Amino acid sequence: MVAISFLLCCPFLFIAVVEQGQAVVVTDADPSEYPYAVRFHLFQPGFPFDITYPGMVVSSKFVLLTFASAIVSSYNFTITDQFGVARTPVKNGSIVSGRFTYFKVCNKFRGAKYPLRESDFNNLTTAIPDAQIIFYNATSTVLRKVTVPVMNKTACATATNSSSATMTDMCVDSSGFTDLCPVFYNADSASFWYSLLAIGGQVQGYSLNFACTVSYWEFGNLAVIRQNLTSEIPVVDIV
Repeated sequence: MVAISFLLCCPFLFIAVVEQGQAVVVTDADPSEYPYAVRFHLFQPGFPFDITYPGMVVSSKFVLLTFASAIVSSYNFTITDQFGVARTPVKNGSIVSGRFTYFKVCNKFRGAKYPLRESDFNNLTTAIPDAQIIFYNATSTVLRKVTVPVMNKTACATATNSSSATMTDMCVDSSGFTDLCPVFYNADSASFWYSLLAIGGQVQGYSLNFACTVSYWEFGNLAVIRQNLTSEIPVVDIV
């Protein structure tokens, strides 16, 4: 069952989660920064938890969600843009070996679309001091952002005990923060705000876990599977 609703934006200008390490500063993203980002809100009536995940509009009627269709199908969900306008899905498909899902909606997106050209992605040969984690929560359709440093490919491989030659993930250096988890996970309500990672305004990573116990937060690298996305989603505008 799919539940679709119109959700109102809740004004929210600034949050600071201050811990024993560096302060985690959360601010609102202007809709012009990531105009292709929409909110998926997954829930089950009668159960005290929520899940949100940013989706990305890749063409006028198709949205990419870096979440498995088998999981999505277990929930009621809404798709809402940053102006609070709900989008009704009419079709979905499982892609990238079941790891991701695309949705076709009936009313067109008329703004900017998510670019999937090879040149749009960072090769991670050098560290990025000012990447942004973007996410939604369950009470607002305002996109949130947190500025974080990202390791270069070699440092990420070392941190994860991988080979830099075969490294397919990205690492946020969370060592300067005592714990990023309270921003994205509410233990009391079992709510999870899944996120995407952007470099220079281009979304490149999708969250694989929560950075609770290690000095890095691992994200999947969309650049590695770019060709899968462009060939398996029925319509992609910017390739």
